[in-house]
Amino acid sequence: MNFIKQREILLPITFLFLFSAAPSSEGVMFFFFTNHLHFSALFMGQIKVISTLGNLIAIYIFHKFLRNIEFKTIFFYSAILAILVYESQIILLERYNLKLGIPDKVFALFDSFIIHLLKEINLLPILVLGCKICPKNIEATMYAFITTVINLGSLISLQLESVLAYYL
Repeated sequence: MNFIKQREILLPITFLFLFSAAPSSEGVMFFFFTNHLHFSALFMGQIKVISTLGNLIAIYIFHKFLRNIEFKTIFFYSAILAILVYESQIILLERYNLKLGIPDKVFALFDSFIIHLLKEINLLPILVLGCKICPKNIEATMYAFITTVINLGSLISLQLESVLAYYL
């Protein structure tokens, strides 16, 4: 495990952890969808399917058009777009979508699709970066470690999201 102490590995791993640990709004939106908009379990499943479709299309877009673009460029622009798209949830929360004539279910489906598409496009260059920093002859161990760091960050993200939602 001495390889982790190397600066060219430690800094990206720290970044991956902090990036993964940032709280999201998925749990809060689930609560809003089920308790305020009264979406059924069937419709929540449809949102999940549409979200997964967004992930798959993002993988295709990344492979076809973005894989040769520098990490910093993709990450910067996808992060900016993701911030703007996440703000679209305010439209639904404040019910502006109804004033625009967009039904809740249509808005929720489209919004979930776009959010997951951008989230995946934002994540893919990070995974590519993880592959690039793997030292020779321990690639599998290093990639497993990177995946563990991302999953630990995601777990902390859920906890932070819950604490923030409770206090807000």
